[in-house]
Amino acid sequence: MRIATLPLVLALFVSSLCLADPGSPIPKPKQSATQAIEIVQALFLKAHPDGDTFKYSDFIVVKVEYTRIFDDKAFAEWSWFVTLRHPIQNDVSFTYRLHPKGEVTLIQETV
Repeated sequence: MRIATLPLVLALFVSSLCLADPGSPIPKPKQSATQAIEIVQALFLKAHPDGDTFKYSDFIVVKVEYTRIFDDKAFAEWSWFVTLRHPIQNDVSFTYRLHPKGEVTLIQETV
């Protein structure tokens, strides 16, 4: 009985792949990943001078992603999302969104 169901399962799997919708094409970003990092880091350091607890200049970029969905939230435009994290106190992080027009907003902060 099991051998007879294998072709049926394979046929269903292959047909589902053929009918899958690839979604809309990804638009080319206006800034490169390197530019996104530089813009966000400059704004981050300007907004956060080194404090008593830790130095904000020690933060490192741990993630850069070009997407329109972040943390299960869909945005209208594709944007760069840049996450900075402290290397020692690694539960402290900041995620910024770089909009296509160059505007930067803080999306997520964990302290």
